[in-house]
Amino acid sequence: RVRRQRQMCIRDSNVFEIETTENGQTVKKKILGYSEHDYSMHKPGAVGGAEVQLELVQPGELWGFDSDPEILEVCRNTIEYHNTWTYANSIPKVYAHAARTGYDPETLVRHIKALANDPSDNAQNNKMKKNYHIYDGQHGVEKVGLLEGMNNLMCQSDGGIVKVFPAWPAARGGKFSNIREKGAFLLSSERAAGELPAYVDVASEKGQPLELVNPWNGAAVNVTTRSGAAVEVSYGRTRNSGEYTIRFDTVPGETYHIVRAETETAAAGPFALTLDGG
Repeated sequence: RVRRQRQMCIRDSNVFEIETTENGQTVKKKILGYSEHDYSMHKPGAVGGAEVQLELVQPGELWGFDSDPEILEVCRNTIEYHNTWTYANSIPKVYAHAARTGYDPETLVRHIKALANDPSDNAQNNKMKKNYHIYDGQHGVEKVGLLEGMNNLMCQSDGGIVKVFPAWPAARGGKFSNIREKGAFLLSSERAAGELPAYVDVASEKGQPLELVNPWNGAAVNVTTRSGAAVEVSYGRTRNSGEYTIRFDTVPGETYHIVRAETETAAAGPFALTLDGG
């Protein structure tokens, strides 16, 4: 409840309506401000613009894939407005922000590929080393470089719910191994182009309960331990995005193999869309 109240307070006081041009037409969009009085700091094309206001997404962890759809749209508009894909201070944040707020996956991948193939050595890039982390004697969260953004394409969590392939284009195949998520979980998964994941493997280090967005939508799943023992599973829905979830208890040091069941459709609680955050 406190988390939702914070979301609503920020949404109601820090959102501004601006005019921008799309396809030759003037349109109005809502973006996040740096405070309740200002959104203009670091306008498009200016040096700067490290997406400070979007730090509520990461590292603040206030907004994610299951937040209020209105605020997620505002976040995407803000990313588009400031256009800081190649700014050194922004690289460690804007890609994670985009992945977590539902930015178009193909566009996001295109920005990453353009960044990786940029041969320039200008003031924005000459501090950057492998994986686009900033190599100097200062900075903080910026030191993670592009790593968290890349990981978030494949796996992320919001409000204690983990999701695999949340921001990876559906037409592309993909595979990842041992991405760490909140709750002391290491996740691995693989999917072919245009297909749903073949499996999800989870290593539980601390024995916390796991809730996972069901990669097979409303289908039932089978969860087994490394010895092949079946694990009891319950089903639910996310608060705002309406996605099906699976839940099960874990024990420290155990690994779990999750696949779609051959038959049977999972039951889940009713879904009610809310617009007050989540």
